[in-house]
Amino acid sequence: MVIAVNAYGNSVPPMFLFPRKKLFDLFIRDGPNDCIGASNGSGWMNEECFVTYINHFIRHVKPSKESPVLLLLDNHQSYLSIQLITLCKDNGIVLLSFPPHCSHKLQPLDRSIFGPFKKCLANAQDLWIKNSPGKTMSIYDLPGIAKIALQHSLTQQNVSSGFRVAGILPYNKDIFSDADFAPSFVTDRPATQSNAAIDISISTSTSDAIPSPVSKFSPEVVRPLPKARPRKEILTRSKRKHTEILTYTPVKQRLMAEISSRKQKSASTSASKKKTIKNYISVDLKCNLLLKCKTL
Repeated sequence: MVIAVNAYGNSVPPMFLFPRKKLFDLFIRDGPNDCIGASNGSGWMNEECFVTYINHFIRHVKPSKESPVLLLLDNHQSYLSIQLITLCKDNGIVLLSFPPHCSHKLQPLDRSIFGPFKKCLANAQDLWIKNSPGKTMSIYDLPGIAKIALQHSLTQQNVSSGFRVAGILPYNKDIFSDADFAPSFVTDRPATQSNAAIDISISTSTSDAIPSPVSKFSPEVVRPLPKARPRKEILTRSKRKHTEILTYTPVKQRLMAEISSRKQKSASTSASKKKTIKNYISVDLKCNLLLKCKTL
């Protein structure tokens, strides 16, 4: 489901994405008013489905070059395409992507909408099960269930608070501290050794160096847990992403070049795979013909 909201509490009717090859009107017959649907084989957002949603967004918001609209979105390359960037630039939509790994703090929908929506959706599902005894819930019932959940979660107060706690509107650049984005220690791996000098002082105490017997033992002392090995540094070829205006002309030209090169690589890879399959089939046919000749 794709949702777009603004800082004043208004929202665009959602789009539901189904893991189906074809889309039928009955999929969204019970959904919110003016909602739309899209479908693909995987059920994940892709370039074509996102272009469909942007056209739906343009019909409701009616942006133009004289009155442009700033659209904040996650920094995902899966739905970026040349057609999308051209469509947004021609209709006065400025695409600004969030920095990577920061949407949990900067995305207003993540801060104040999706949490209450999940709770309301669970309650609406329980209500549907009680009111529909003997029936099995399917994905075609979810738009009607989501309609009830959105009525209770997508309120003006929740939407406005999402922009406020993210520091977007009213703008507050000091709403976050460095501690909010500090790295976390997920395992007990040994820390990276530094080359800093360590001051070693000799103790002059005259106390006995032999430790006293311990009467209490913890499970960790008796049988300590295995330690995780140090993490190996893996060099990745992927480029580090950052926030940028996707419809800005230099960025657009760079993205167009990256998308075209990626398509050329995928086309060459698929062509080489087809060639390998053809060679394998031809070799297999030759072997079968030789076997038949020998048997004859």
